[in-house]
Amino acid sequence: MFINASDQEQLKYRTKNFSADIITQTKDNWSTKIEPAIKLMKDLISSRFQLTHGKLIASYNALIPIVYYNYKFDKKGIGEENNKLTIDLQTNIREWLLTSMLTGVFGGQSEGILNKAKKAIEESSKSAYFPTNEIFDVIEDLEIDVWEPFEYDENDKTARSIVCMADDLTETFK
Repeated sequence: MFINASDQEQLKYRTKNFSADIITQTKDNWSTKIEPAIKLMKDLISSRFQLTHGKLIASYNALIPIVYYNYKFDKKGIGEENNKLTIDLQTNIREWLLTSMLTGVFGGQSEGILNKAKKAIEESSKSAYFPTNEIFDVIEDLEIDVWEPFEYDENDKTARSIVCMADDLTETFK
């Protein structure tokens, strides 16, 4: 639904939002664009970000803008060639994913956040850049303080996993 939604209201999971047009668009693009975009996101977070278990993902909503970016710019894989997720892109995407999970940005206004993220990606004309800063700029317009420091509880498995992943990946992306 996210890919074909034209506004925030259409992002909500309601029966009326599953129009014949949305279903047809989804069916028509599923095997050629949507499914490859989802698979590429999965490959990226498992092979490059080492997020190999669902419990390590604090919010699956944080993955949706990554899938949409892959879909919009027709990314075909991981590598330095055209139409692939380069090291720079991986760094931008990793920043989005870690920051959104650490700040809990999807805690209460998921549709609004996703709508703003989609608009930021749509307005970006650069296929070689994931618009992390632009997404957070529009999210701040919703008066959510995504940069508010969080308390790190060493007994919190999710926080520990994210901090360890960020620490390990710092070496990978140098």
